Amino acid sequence: MKTNNLPSFLTPEFTCPRCPHSTPFASNLTATWGEFYNCAHVDNDVSQMAYGGWCNVDGTTGLPAPHSDGSSEVKFGQFYLPGISTIVDFSAIDGWTDMFWASNVLFHQTVKSERSPGSNITRFAFSVQTNKSFFDGDTRPNCRDIHLRKVEQITASMKIIDFRVVGDQITSSCCWICQEHP
Repeated sequence: MKTNNLPSFLTPEFTCPRCPHSTPFASNLTATWGEFYNCAHVDNDVSQMAYGGWCNVDGTTGLPAPHSDGSSEVKFGQFYLPGISTIVDFSAIDGWTDMFWASNVLFHQTVKSERSPGSNITRFAFSVQTNKSFFDGDTRPNCRDIHLRKVEQITASMKIIDFRVVGDQITSSCCWICQEHP
């Protein structure tokens, strides 16, 4: 994987205990939980858009945790798009949040969350995109062309100029949600 510069899950939870030097493989799906955070970055993806979802969950049961079950104990952890001054505040949303964003064009990051000591509530998140290193590492003759055509079909109507519109829609949607959940 290192030789081909393919992405990997570098968390111990995905590392085989019998293979301490293994690099767990990752492709098009990422999942995070706990107090996950990262710095602002632009992805290196083949797909022009990323799709993600967020929800507070009870770490004991694995089930979604509504505010009435204490999920409001998770503070911060917003999804931030600094280039378009957009913050998605998950504490304002009681339930599941879905979002698309231009991961190749817009800087984005997850702010570190905090939870009350002893709380089982955590924020689960996932994102789906096609990583360019993974795509470039596939050397099978026809597979790359077939996959690229599928990616192009999905994103054919999206141009870079459209991303501002997507950002404005996200901002409007967030404001509407905040008005519903003051």
